[in-house]
Amino acid sequence: MADTRYELNAGVLAQSSGAIVTSDAAHIEERLLLGLRRNGLMVGLGHEGERLRLDLIGKFTRSAVPGFKELTAKFLEKGYSRMTLDMRGLKKLDGNGLAALAWLTVQAREKNGQILLTNLSPAVSRVVLMAHAHFVLEISDYDLAG
Repeated sequence: MADTRYELNAGVLAQSSGAIVTSDAAHIEERLLLGLRRNGLMVGLGHEGERLRLDLIGKFTRSAVPGFKELTAKFLEKGYSRMTLDMRGLKKLDGNGLAALAWLTVQAREKNGQILLTNLSPAVSRVVLMAHAHFVLEISDYDLAG
């Protein structure tokens, strides 16, 4: 699996591997990623075959929701309706972030897509389970066992 990640480093969207990605995901608006970072959420971008991978890092709380929705809406507009959200770097998830994940799931399903959440920490898994969001969100079974 080729892994090309884009991360925000010192305010610059930088490619962290030698591979070159020609998709529109590589050219996402830098200001959206900068805005998310200022609000406590950093997003790394990569590909897993035909799927777009977003690595969520930091805090996914109310202040990060508008930027997250704007960013993911742009991906959906460009035809990326199949995404994997790797949440191993997520330190905090509140109800607002959870609602944004549900919103993205519904939007992707309307485009015959899929949003898959992976690598949830035990703390994030508890939030998802307590809110019964696992009935709406598609989550790796293994991740909920934590």
